[in-house]
Amino acid sequence: MSVESQNIYDNPEFFSAYGDLPRSQHGLLAAPEWPILEKMILNSKSSPIGPLENTLKGSRILDLGCGYGWFVCWAREKGAGYVKGVDLSQNMINRAKEFEAETNHLMVPAPTTEIIFEIDDLETINLSQHPEQGLYDLVYSSLAFHYVDDIVRLFREIHSCLKKGSNHERRGRFVFYVEHPIVTAPVHPGPDYKVIREAGEDQKVWPLNSYSREGLRLTSWLEQRE
Repeated sequence: MSVESQNIYDNPEFFSAYGDLPRSQHGLLAAPEWPILEKMILNSKSSPIGPLENTLKGSRILDLGCGYGWFVCWAREKGAGYVKGVDLSQNMINRAKEFEAETNHLMVPAPTTEIIFEIDDLETINLSQHPEQGLYDLVYSSLAFHYVDDIVRLFREIHSCLKKGSNHERRGRFVFYVEHPIVTAPVHPGPDYKVIREAGEDQKVWPLNSYSREGLRLTSWLEQRE
């Protein structure tokens, strides 16, 4: 049974603090993992190290946990035909709509991408029925899935909404990124890296516990309990 999803981003104080983070201020450019993800998304083959297409022309794309809509707008710039951004937070959806409107008029020629933003819960989202079933060329998610309790169910839904492929159509792809388990594993997380003195030198270490212990984790972030 899935736990109730927490919507802390609709807390005004938390959302304000979140807006001060580098990723909130600078988007994909502030994400160290983005260059690798971009290659995976744009590559014309299954390998992330081959030649880039540098376009998503006509593609149908789903962004799960879209946040401010940075990726949605990037996909629009790359020529996607349809992009849907989903998030649990009304604040996030409102900000994504604002950002999309702010950047839309800057593009020349004007983009023709159809963009939709919707509120939905990844614990209960339904992607296995019409019109979602078999619709998407790409499903993308960044820093959202480590919050999901029933990840198996979610992966099944995602699989059902990807294009199945044929002789004339490429199979849909699924690209996602989550926090590394060494960050999310500790039941009693430390505040950050620690420095210990060893052999006369300072050594930076990351405190880790309960790595092999499955289950719910609670942590303090931006001075909130999440």
